[in-house]
Amino acid sequence: MAAIALIAGSGLGWIVAGIALATGAMLSTAMLLFLAVSLSVLAIGIFASGQNQFDPS
Repeated sequence: MAAIALIAGSGLGWIVAGIALATGAMLSTAMLLFLAVSLSVLAIGIFASGQNQFDPS
């Protein structure tokens, strides 16, 4: 009985670890994508504001 519980617990542990790993990978990918998009929008905004400088001459 203890061997069955150990095997079942081990199998469930591997499943939970796999789910946690996949979730962590998705979260980190989403974070990297968010940072890339945010920095790109910021860079485009700064570049666009620099192009529209008023020249009084």
